[in-house]
Amino acid sequence: MGKKIKGYVFDIGNVLVSWSPSNITKKYFDGSTSNSHNLNQVTEEMNLRIDKGEPFQEVIKEYINKYPKFEEVLLDWRDNWIQMFQPKITGTWLVLEELKQMGSPVYALSNFGKETFELACHFYPELKSFNFCFISGYLGLVKPNEKIYEIVEEKSGFRSGELFFVDDRIDNCRVASERGWIAHRFTNPQRLRDHLNSLGIRLKS
Repeated sequence: MGKKIKGYVFDIGNVLVSWSPSNITKKYFDGSTSNSHNLNQVTEEMNLRIDKGEPFQEVIKEYINKYPKFEEVLLDWRDNWIQMFQPKITGTWLVLEELKQMGSPVYALSNFGKETFELACHFYPELKSFNFCFISGYLGLVKPNEKIYEIVEEKSGFRSGELFFVDDRIDNCRVASERGWIAHRFTNPQRLRDHLNSLGIRLKS
């Protein structure tokens, strides 16, 4: 089966770099209060809009006006976003680099806002090292919308069965699998390495 796979598609958040909103929100709420639950709902809704391509600054400003009780935390979210996007998951980067050294094309497929992706690339320039980055904010579509997977197939030139996909969310992996992609739900780099090895893809390490 290893010979069948021709391209490798990686999610970014919680696969290549940790995404932890609590790095900011925990400073304001202890996680057990109703305010904390409500804040999580607000930020998830806000993030979805940003991931679909709406302007980062404008959306946050709208939510500050709509939810003034969260103004302090949302301003912190806006001004210190990078604190939530760390650290790198080194083991996954090692797998990715080994695949590149083998001559395999590697792609990023991630739900990410336009402005926040550019900020992430400033702090992690290696995010620009993919053959191509499929970023939801630029496409106007978010996973697990099936169309975004179609776009990857069209742009990469590979059929669904020729793509190996790594994502930490089961819903995203499910849609990829339904299209015929070989999907790996990410939990840690060693399990990813073991899955690839089981498919006959012999990594160096």
